[in-house]
Amino acid sequence: MFEKVERAIAFGASIDCVWNIFDLGLKKAVELFVPVCNSRPKRINEPPWFNIHVRKAVKKQREAYKKYKTTSLENDHTMRRQNRKMFRSVESKYYDDFLFKPMVNGKQKPFFRHMKNISGKQAKSPFLFIINEQFIGV
Repeated sequence: MFEKVERAIAFGASIDCVWNIFDLGLKKAVELFVPVCNSRPKRINEPPWFNIHVRKAVKKQREAYKKYKTTSLENDHTMRRQNRKMFRSVESKYYDDFLFKPMVNGKQKPFFRHMKNISGKQAKSPFLFIINEQFIGV
């Protein structure tokens, strides 16, 4: 890229032409070498394991509750209980997948990041020490 700019300057090209050559080269370099990541909107005050599956379960649970409150039928009450159980199972599955399964593989960062977010400071409790000792073997 710099060679093209130097050649353009040596041949007496206008400053606009030199700038266009530099700009085009810079854009190509960024396109080739700068990694692109897709960001997702961060929902405030939601835990990291609260993904789309958990959100759908929450939505179903709320809809069943509203329906039960308006109708007060026994059938709606059973649907509400089923949706509540489904939500609890989905939530615990993704909670475990996010926090505890990585610890078995020696990755403790998600767990301690979550504990830090909960406590608001560096989490140093006997409970965390025991978990760290069991899974990591420190």
